[in-house]
Amino acid sequence: MVLTREALVQNGALQSFSFNPAELEAKIKSDLHLQAYDKSNPNTWPLITLTILNRYLGGEYTGRQDLPRHVAYDAIIMQIFMAKHASKELSRSSDTLHSRYPCNFTQLDILNKQIGMTTIEEEVFKHDKRLVQRAEVELNGEINTPIPSRARQPTSTPRPQASKQPAPCQNVSCVEGRQQIARLQVLLSNKNAEHKMEIQGLKAQLAKWKRSFEVAEAESEEARNRAMAAEDGRQAVARERDILQTQCAELRAEIGRLKGSSVHKRARVEDYESDDETKAGMSTETRVWKACTG
Repeated sequence: MVLTREALVQNGALQSFSFNPAELEAKIKSDLHLQAYDKSNPNTWPLITLTILNRYLGGEYTGRQDLPRHVAYDAIIMQIFMAKHASKELSRSSDTLHSRYPCNFTQLDILNKQIGMTTIEEEVFKHDKRLVQRAEVELNGEINTPIPSRARQPTSTPRPQASKQPAPCQNVSCVEGRQQIARLQVLLSNKNAEHKMEIQGLKAQLAKWKRSFEVAEAESEEARNRAMAAEDGRQAVARERDILQTQCAELRAEIGRLKGSSVHKRARVEDYESDDETKAGMSTETRVWKACTG
């Protein structure tokens, strides 16, 4: 809360009290500790405690007397007051409990456990007060403005008079209606600001998730590419192995054929070896066997 009980206590303690609003205001303004008092600004209000009420009454406060506006009351006082008067009875008034006791009731007319006001509640209250003061000034101006006497009209055809702009409605219902509209406009503006902040937060979270998804997708694509490269390599090795196995089988068959023919005819070294191979001392059989087994 922007306005707390501690802040109200610092405004100064009221030495006397009155259940009459005019008398109470006069006592507050005459108190040297409360020179900054402004009934349209809750930050300047004094805090009325149960001790002050009991001292003024010379006994215990029972909640029977109506509490004047434009001051803050300790929570225990408002609890006693509400216990004596039913909520429905208090709600029959044209104004709300919050407008009468803004430090003790929320904008939904729910009794605060701790006295004070939020920033929004204070702004709405001050805005409503400005509307009421403006309406009072306009109403007093209309009442105090003398009505000019009608000029003598000529006998000829009278000139048409210009139509006057109708004055805004100044009765209690109209003023309270405008106050309620102002309160709702402030609430709507605050809600719109909250929703914009929520949308910005959701957009930031969505962008974060999108970045995470893109990184995961890139890593997955890289892993797929590595797997495909490994598979291609494996298949190439398998093909090379198959070719070598085929060549080895052919060489083994050739070796067998050569061994079988040597039974009937002794082969000459020149038939199986080149000059270079002979010089190297390596037989054809040895070369083929090394090719298949090497």
